[in-house]
Amino acid sequence: MSDTAQKIIQKNNFGNVITVVNKRSNELDMNEKADVLVTEIFDTELIGEGVLPTLRDAHRRLLKPNCKVIPSKADVKIQLIESDKLWKMNTFVCDENDTLRYSDEYLNCLGPPTAHEIQIDQLYPHDLKCLSKDTTISTFDFEKPFHYENNSRVVSYKKSINIEANGTVHGILFWWDLVLHEKENIILSMQPKWIENKTLNKITSWRDHWMQAVYYLKAPLNVKQNDILYLTMCHDDYSIWFQAELIATVIPSLERPVCSCNLHMLWPRERFAMLNNKSIGNHFQKLLDICEDDEVKSIFVIGENSLLPLWCAQRYKQINVTYFETSEFSKNIIQSMSSDNYLDNLNVVKDSEKFKNLIPDIVISEPYFSSSLLPWHHLRIWNIFTKLNKKQSTKIYPSKAALKICVVSFKELWKVRAPVCKIENFDLSNFDDLISSALQPIKIEDFGEFESIEPFAVWEFENKKLTPPVSVTEFQFSDPLYKNTKQFTGKIENIKDYHTANGVVIWMDFEVRKDAYWSTGLDSNTQWVNYSKQGVYFLKEPLTSNMMKYDILFKPDENELYFNFS
Repeated sequence: MSDTAQKIIQKNNFGNVITVVNKRSNELDMNEKADVLVTEIFDTELIGEGVLPTLRDAHRRLLKPNCKVIPSKADVKIQLIESDKLWKMNTFVCDENDTLRYSDEYLNCLGPPTAHEIQIDQLYPHDLKCLSKDTTISTFDFEKPFHYENNSRVVSYKKSINIEANGTVHGILFWWDLVLHEKENIILSMQPKWIENKTLNKITSWRDHWMQAVYYLKAPLNVKQNDILYLTMCHDDYSIWFQAELIATVIPSLERPVCSCNLHMLWPRERFAMLNNKSIGNHFQKLLDICEDDEVKSIFVIGENSLLPLWCAQRYKQINVTYFETSEFSKNIIQSMSSDNYLDNLNVVKDSEKFKNLIPDIVISEPYFSSSLLPWHHLRIWNIFTKLNKKQSTKIYPSKAALKICVVSFKELWKVRAPVCKIENFDLSNFDDLISSALQPIKIEDFGEFESIEPFAVWEFENKKLTPPVSVTEFQFSDPLYKNTKQFTGKIENIKDYHTANGVVIWMDFEVRKDAYWSTGLDSNTQWVNYSKQGVYFLKEPLTSNMMKYDILFKPDENELYFNFS
């Protein structure tokens, strides 16, 4: 970045006035203190990149008294929200139909200590209800940062919030306004789109490096219109957290909440969303229905962080269930849950050597691995299926997986890979070259060049589907895993509004039987699921016709797919 900055400075004829120093600011020595500091070390949670200790050091050693800092301050904004969809991405949600017993450490855990960063606009109004007006709860003054000099001490702010509507408070929506020029009232804001922009010079453009964040309550709070909620915001040098009560006399705890159940250390938010999803639950029930056979004496379950072996052992207590768990950490959790539910017929193993002599009647799996960055990485399950000892009559479920693609038009997301070119007449093409070099096509011998595919939670980004889902190929899990690289070619036709196309979304569907499958892409209502990320390919240039060709490689030794679209 330092080298690129110097190239940009030279190209724009500022080499004689701008000096680039390749150091952290707290390692910097200056002959003369500065009159003005311009900084951008902010994250979605504002202080997570260390702006407070960094500015304290700068004010001590690098800046003159009464210097100007740009931005000069930040206003922290909050709004109370109800969102069942988001809450199910935070913790276990048990209902009366759930047959498993979960110990209090799982049900009462305070959740992850970090905020949930999210493009909140995509949830409003269908999956989010605002229960209060937006309000400023605190202000960070970057020209006078010394009263935040806490190191280990926690600073707190209190605010009473008037409830505007009946509902359930699941969390606190959080964003910030950066004051760039106080006299001209120029403000850079992460404000959600549904809030009226009352400041003439408030800049609220779409961004993906900054967005909004949700801090969840320790438990949902039922509220009524005109109730008062007493909110406490705490922070140290790097973290922010909240506590909410309906009783003013409750003394808030200043301790930062941490996960006590270990699940939040192990499972991403998508995993909670998946396990709390009723359609996925129905899929697993149909998967278990297949085991309803008098001839079945042993069931083998494969997965990671999966509750499927617990459901299976609970339902078929007369059958021996062996669960191959790929994570040692998760193995301990599943064993603990098994003990809590008195499942004597469940044996949890991690060492693959221990199941080589097992010859089960049925093998079932939840094709999920926490290490999977992209949906097809779950095909790792096929490798495990292939290594199993099986009878000719052994049945494997899911029986197959389908690779699917869809051409889309993103309203904003395409910007994360679009060249910057010029900004305010400054030529930044060297920066574009840097990014482009990191995204060079992958050359695969005998097959040519293939492009990078990136994981995104597509449901968070406004988009329009320009084609129905296109099935590229199916992988039959009853067959052995391919030994050699497989190539799939084809074309996508009849792309609607093809001139607006700027991306291709890629995912996997896993099928148990024709009426039971789960998708890492689109649900039964053709909406993008929130329990899995999808793969996204960004078009390099606009389409000139309503047809696109694809060339896809599957390398079984790497468990990886490579793509080329033209």
